[in-house]
Formats: sequence, C-alpha cells, structure tokens
Amino acid sequence: MPRRQREFAAGRAAARESMAQIGYPPAAVPCAPDRSPTWPVGLVGSIAHTSSACVAIVASRIQVHAIGVDVEEDVEMDQTLWPTICTPGELAALAALPQSERGQCVTRHFCAKEAFFKWQYPQTGRMLEFCDVQVTLISDYSSFCVSPAVSVTESLPTCSREGGLMASNGLMLAWIIGPPVLQTRYG
Repeated sequence: MPRRQREFAAGRAAARESMAQIGYPPAAVPCAPDRSPTWPVGLVGSIAHTSSACVAIVASRIQVHAIGVDVEEDVEMDQTLWPTICTPGELAALAALPQSERGQCVTRHFCAKEAFFKWQYPQTGRMLEFCDVQVTLISDYSSFCVSPAVSVTESLPTCSREGGLMASNGLMLAWIIGPPVLQTRYG
C-alpha cells in the first residue's frame, strides 16, 4: 500500500478510535469533494498525519463547535520555504532569534497555521494562504495566537484564536479547539 494511503487509513482508524473513546459508535469518515473529512452527524473533528504518526481529535458538536489539529516532524524547516510560510512580521520576529532556533520556529508557525486552517475551513469554506494569517508564539512555545495578517487586503472572515503546541518524541503537535469563527471582517 502506498505511503499516502497508509497515512489516510491510519488517520481514519485514529478517528474511529477517538469516536469510541467518547462513547460514539465507530463510523466511517469519508472525504468530501474538497478532500476534507465528513464527520458523522453530531460530531466534529480533525485528522493529521505524518509518515511516522497520526492523530485524530473528535468531540460532540454540542460541546465543541470546531477542532483543528496538525502534526509535523519537529525538524528545521528548509530556509527556502520561510518566505512562503511566514509573513513579513513573522520573518522580522525570527530574525531576533538565535540562528539555531529559527528553522524549528518556522516549523511551529507552519504547524500552528495548519491547525488554524483545519479549524476555520469547515466553518467558512475559505482556503487560506500561509501569509493570510500571522502566528505569535507564546514565550515557552506551549501555545500560540493566530490572527489576520496585516497584508490581507480583502475581507477575511476569521478572528484571532489561541491554540496549543507540544513537542515530543521528534513530533510537533498544534491544536485549536473552540467556539465558532466570529463573522468579524478584517481588511
């Protein structure tokens, strides 16, 4: 079985296990036409995977309105990718860090943005670019805040949102669990 199919199957298995852990019968989680997960009625969730790990978070829609999760290898992001992932403000903040910390810091930004995208997309239907939002890492790197980037010129249906970060066993995990997107427009 090719790698992407194995990762997909492992993510769906993790989703079914998560359903069982919160008292729901394990059910299929098919893909919508846009490839996003289609959760069973009454549930919300998010799935992420790398070549070595997968994670799924599932909750009752009554308790949680939206979930976004991402997992990445906790390695330095290639410097040629930084400008495609980071806003000018994020790049300026990176420049203030010791050279040895910058690559992994970009990986944290990437992971946090991916979690945010997965949290907001089911609510807005909007595909965002990395530079549409800006991440502020909290000093101990255990949490972050995502907000609209200053460079966004069109109305962006999003809001600032806080999330959690955790690095363990060579992996970086980012998550956002919470209330709905506010329909505030930034521009």
